[in-house]
Amino acid sequence: DSVIGCFAHHYNAVEVHGVRNFASATDNGSCYEIDNLTPASFSVYVHLKEGGLDCVGDFVRYDDAVQYSAEVSAEYGWPIRNHVLDQHRTTNFAKRQ
Repeated sequence: DSVIGCFAHHYNAVEVHGVRNFASATDNGSCYEIDNLTPASFSVYVHLKEGGLDCVGDFVRYDDAVQYSAEVSAEYGWPIRNHVLDQHRTTNFAKRQ
């Protein structure tokens, strides 16, 4: 509730994606982008009904991202869309929908 607050009506699904930091050595900060082919870590997003995603959690471990996505899904009744490729998964309890 502290992440989504009173804006739940804007969303309709939870998504799990692999991500990588694409910032160069000269950039200040980081620039994470979805990269399901060669992920360095994993993020959980909520899908906006009108299109687009809002990140609600970043995780080093795939298992943690899947667990958090299940918690968000249970809280709001949204389906989970797991876009992480099979070779990057370390558990079997979240299958691509």
